[in-house]
Amino acid sequence: MTSQPDTITIHIIGASITGLTTAHSLLSHFTTSNNTTKNKGTKIKILLINPTPTFYWAIAAPRILTKPTAFTESQYLIPIADGFTKYSPDVFEFILGRATSLDFENKVLNVEECTDAKTSREIKYNYLVIASGSTPSASSTEALFPGEDGEKEIYPFKLSPTSTTTITEAIQSAQTTISSAKRITVIGAGPIGVEIAGELGDLITPSSSSSSPSEGEDMEKKEITLISSTPRILPTLKPSASETATSLLTNKGVRVLTDRKVISVSSKEQGGYELKLNNGETLETDIYIPTIGVLPNSSYIPPEVLDERGWVRVDSELKVSGVEGVYAAGDITTHTQKLSFKADEMAGVVVGNLVDDINTSNGVGNGSKGRGWWRCGGGGRKTYDEGNDVMMVVPVGTSGGTGQAFGWVLVSFMVWLAKGRDYFIWKAKGYVFK
Repeated sequence: MTSQPDTITIHIIGASITGLTTAHSLLSHFTTSNNTTKNKGTKIKILLINPTPTFYWAIAAPRILTKPTAFTESQYLIPIADGFTKYSPDVFEFILGRATSLDFENKVLNVEECTDAKTSREIKYNYLVIASGSTPSASSTEALFPGEDGEKEIYPFKLSPTSTTTITEAIQSAQTTISSAKRITVIGAGPIGVEIAGELGDLITPSSSSSSPSEGEDMEKKEITLISSTPRILPTLKPSASETATSLLTNKGVRVLTDRKVISVSSKEQGGYELKLNNGETLETDIYIPTIGVLPNSSYIPPEVLDERGWVRVDSELKVSGVEGVYAAGDITTHTQKLSFKADEMAGVVVGNLVDDINTSNGVGNGSKGRGWWRCGGGGRKTYDEGNDVMMVVPVGTSGGTGQAFGWVLVSFMVWLAKGRDYFIWKAKGYVFK
């Protein structure tokens, strides 16, 4: 890529909620109504890099994977480039590719384009935002348990940036696998595990809103088991919230096992798997869906800025520790609350501080207001504090759920009203088109 000397390039790795919000907010701030840069002396260009051409509304994955007709593909897979067509190529470029290496000293990012030719690009940047997120264990090809062998089934709650399959193919494969399985075991009873167990529970005891007649023909044959390694499911919530979730699941016919841990998995000759538990029990299942953690998408990032688990270390301004002009936000950071509304908050902090950096370097000073300045916070340095309060909304199928906000346990109807009806699917397009 060639840039004029006065062009400030800002690379954003990952078209996640964080990445998209950051891109749109910066473009809104620095471009005029006819989408050219405001300051004639300095040109701004945003490069948004993502390994897939679509933005996947992964929040709704538990329902998308278990109930293929619940949503249309156009509701949860949104073409990313379409949301930026109003911007000139001089100010915005979408690169379909994956980051492969990063050189902080020389400010160089290497990207392998996701095309048949797999062309490599070496791109210089002035500022960088790392928003490459994480991959849930169910969506990773890495072995999780002793005894796992052969090709592992992928359940795309998200899709790994190194995946060789498309998100559409991965979703359709998972839908087919889940639909044809009689015995399904969900391993892990955090929010994703409870949500997918609840959606699967609807296939045992369908409600009028949970499925179409064609999906219900084989429902009574399903056997769903949820395994929790802790004494109660949803252990980060108050006990009463856990009790509500357990009651909702058992009423649907889901078997809930607590204080159990899967210690090995073995394939059976006749098909299916045998799971060995830490108490000596064994459990036979047609498929198992692990929801026991997430892995950072950080293989391209120099290890000196990562913690021992591979997450990016950042300061209170979300600047990558010890590196000038580089920020990180969203799931990729060491912050533990990996939630969508937290990603929005972090994007606001990053944008506000980038605006301050750029204005200061150009002698404009703090507080310069442009179109979209309010989204950037108005001027000056911004800090992020994730806080200690637990904020979580967990649907358990289509009929209700549980959760916690501001120290209060949410009643089932509130959870259905807030999230359980449609998993916020109506928000998806708003992140791509602003």
